[in-house]
Amino acid sequence: MSFIKASPSEYLVVGKNGDIKNLGIAASAYLWHRSTYVLIPSTQQEAHFQMTQESSDGVPLRFKGIVIYRISEPEVASKRFNFSGVKGHEEINALISHFCLGELRAIVSQMRMKECIEERKTTLTDAIESELRKVVETGDKNGGWGIELDVVQVAQVYIVDEELRQQLE
Repeated sequence: MSFIKASPSEYLVVGKNGDIKNLGIAASAYLWHRSTYVLIPSTQQEAHFQMTQESSDGVPLRFKGIVIYRISEPEVASKRFNFSGVKGHEEINALISHFCLGELRAIVSQMRMKECIEERKTTLTDAIESELRKVVETGDKNGGWGIELDVVQVAQVYIVDEELRQQLE
């Protein structure tokens, strides 16, 4: 038998005989033989994404964005991602980044340069946030990642071609 204690910024999730149980934040427990556990950070995490994509009028634009999230259902997250090392949040960050890039690429390819720049905080951000929420926050038993999104934002859009940027200014 061993004693395990989570810090004030960690969930203690214990598994035994096929059952997974969240003991809570800053929890402690004695682990019986054949039990396993993971400590899952409860603090906010950041995922970044960036890409270059041509708008529908052929202007190459650079996009940068951020997603701030936190784990709200540690049992669900522990089933979906490997928190036995430090990879759990890395896996989540990579998936969020790839998802945002795919959505952004699809939207930007149908918008003109001016629209992309003027509507980054409305059309672009709203579209990405809406689709991302559908994937990560699904409440049914078989869906969701056990996380909640706090902020989703396309933070920067700028023209890649220096000469074109100077002409437009």
